[in-house]
Amino acid sequence: MVEALQCARKHSDTTIRLVEIMSHKSSYPCFRANPAFAVEQFRTRHNVQADATADESQGTAVRMVKGFLAASYNHTGTWMYDQFQVLTNGIKA
Repeated sequence: MVEALQCARKHSDTTIRLVEIMSHKSSYPCFRANPAFAVEQFRTRHNVQADATADESQGTAVRMVKGFLAASYNHTGTWMYDQFQVLTNGIKA
């Protein structure tokens, strides 16, 4: 998971620009109320720091992944998503 997060962060400039383009005059619910806020939230979730060293970036990625796992463990939303996957796609967690 850490490698996936680091890869996403490595290409975050591109994905953030794509989200900015998608938000322009979008009818998607996540952009309706405040497109700029949605884009900023996306940018914040990547937690990219331009001046961070590789070791600092690695440490940040590890902390972020641990935080994601801790927040989702035994969370009702996680359980509901797992149940949805079982019912609609036959995927068991």
